[in-house]
Amino acid sequence: MDEILVFIFITIGLPLIICTVFRWRKWCVWLYKSSCLLLDMFFVALIYGFSTVYISFEGMLNTELHPWERVQGCLIFAIIVSVFFYIGSQIAFLITRSKYYNRRQRGRILIIEGALYLLICGAGCLLCYSDIVSRYKGFAENEVVYKIKTYQEITGHLPQSLSEIGIDDSVSVDNYKYRDRYFIYTNHADQFTLESDKCDIDSVLRYKVTYKSRNEAWTGPDVN
Repeated sequence: MDEILVFIFITIGLPLIICTVFRWRKWCVWLYKSSCLLLDMFFVALIYGFSTVYISFEGMLNTELHPWERVQGCLIFAIIVSVFFYIGSQIAFLITRSKYYNRRQRGRILIIEGALYLLICGAGCLLCYSDIVSRYKGFAENEVVYKIKTYQEITGHLPQSLSEIGIDDSVSVDNYKYRDRYFIYTNHADQFTLESDKCDIDSVLRYKVTYKSRNEAWTGPDVN
């Protein structure tokens, strides 16, 4: 926390002091605006960094299913922070008024600044989304869910058993094995439930995670 406060002071406090000492000359305007932009980049990166850590506690299975939903909240916070710094950066124009730039020139600068702040939010969001997609992928549980949904989209109805979607390695009548996971599949009308566990099939099966199409999410103690 102390390091962050020192960084904030160096980034915005020191430029403000310099600009005040030199009575807001033309180069001071750009020094201050650059400081606001740099500080915005820092906080946006901080938001996405913390969000990546928080997302890891949300459950890897559900994160792979809905990656964009995990990023939306971060994007909103990043936009709020960027709007705050964008407005704050206009203090330079309020102090100098039309001393260096006329109304039309200030308008152009405002548009360019706004585009830069939006670019920072968008780039951070894209990087966070790419990180989630690359990190949380390839789970056997979700592959089975995708297969079931694809089958439903093509045929208009749910499969009666997992063998209809190419999972023929049935351990028993109701139990199916796909990769290193065991599944029990049940369906009713247009809804289905999928239970999964990685226990040895010879032992008493205790299903750790359950997917319900109604909620479109995995639940259970081992969702992570």
